[in-house]
Amino acid sequence: MKARLPAGYLPARKDGHKERIADWPVADITRFLKRYKPRIAVVFVGGRGGAAYQLPMWLPFIERIGARYVLVTQDSSLVGQLSELTDAPVLVAPISDTEAIKTSLILRIRLAFYVRNTKENRPYIAQREMTHIFLNHGDSDKPANFSKMHRDFDKIFVCGEAGVERYARHGVEIPRSKFEIVGRPQVGTIDFHPEPAPTDRPLRVLYAPTWEGLHDYDHFSSLPVGDRIVKSLISHGATVIFRPHPLSRKPAEIDMVNAVIDVLKADAAASGRKHIWGEQAETEWSVADCVNESDALISDVSSVVSDYLASAKPYALVAMDRSVEEFKDEFASAASGYVIDKELETIEDQLSKMLGDDPLREARLERRRYVLGGMTGDEAAAEFVATAKRLMKRPIGSDSATVRKIRKKLSSVKKSLLGQPKR
Repeated sequence: MKARLPAGYLPARKDGHKERIADWPVADITRFLKRYKPRIAVVFVGGRGGAAYQLPMWLPFIERIGARYVLVTQDSSLVGQLSELTDAPVLVAPISDTEAIKTSLILRIRLAFYVRNTKENRPYIAQREMTHIFLNHGDSDKPANFSKMHRDFDKIFVCGEAGVERYARHGVEIPRSKFEIVGRPQVGTIDFHPEPAPTDRPLRVLYAPTWEGLHDYDHFSSLPVGDRIVKSLISHGATVIFRPHPLSRKPAEIDMVNAVIDVLKADAAASGRKHIWGEQAETEWSVADCVNESDALISDVSSVVSDYLASAKPYALVAMDRSVEEFKDEFASAASGYVIDKELETIEDQLSKMLGDDPLREARLERRRYVLGGMTGDEAAAEFVATAKRLMKRPIGSDSATVRKIRKKLSSVKKSLLGQPKR
């Protein structure tokens, strides 16, 4: 039987119509791609969660590069959702189908971007005729931002020097030449406010906890005490904007999300304070909108903190998995933030400082340069595009040692995913 691609979408026509493909012979897809001439692939593999927010944060900037691209996934069930994010072709190349992967990543493609930290990227990285670039989907001190798996990529795009040093800080050795500092394009619409918070009105505080994570080592969420956190904010006279992580609206966490909302609803009814939650905070407003509408932030180990630094406004972190002292030693983002212990015994003191004279203002301004590369969002967007265009012209080598290493890992991954015993 001739090899076939299981599913996908062709690029949108001028009238917006998108033609879905199913069970197409690889030869037909190859002919189409040779006519379409994509120069970039955006690879989204490793699960279904996150497609709704991880890809949209990068696609507008990838489109600014001005080259045609294809969106590649391993999961046929995702093609409908992914096709709603872009007018570009969407192709399914299962991780176990080497021919499908080679067809999707044809020789004309010069760059392949990756937004997820997963071993399932490896079969695609094994195609050595292009430059493979790790973007990630946020800048934070979470383990996904300093994984040993990133050694497989040709380039790693980071916001600033903090992104480079984070790897070394955790014992992950990667040559400096693999890093490209491009700033954080997504903060382009965040307003810069280095001045003290206003005193002529109640302050607005954004509470943006992260999700519970997949493992014990990345369980940083403060949602278990979220209702108590917002009660403390209310006691300080603050209006709260509540924006939980997109992945927190699932059975394991939804009760905790609702507990926070219940507190806000009750206070809004009793005091008239116009707290913001639900659709307005989570879908109608972007992260940048929430930042601009707030005067301070309470979060966890999260990329929201790096984005918030663009505003220069104060932020606090909740140390949920260790003591405050251990938290400060482990997470660089704590150096310019007010750290609250998991029992919330220090919350009143830390809120008084953050919402008062803000003694960490200067430290925060310095960290802003360190984390975001000293670039505004618009400057970062221009740097991202310029760097991508430069790398498109980069000669593609065939480092045999790198190829052997990746192919060895690929063989192991395939056996694991296909349920075959390792020999």
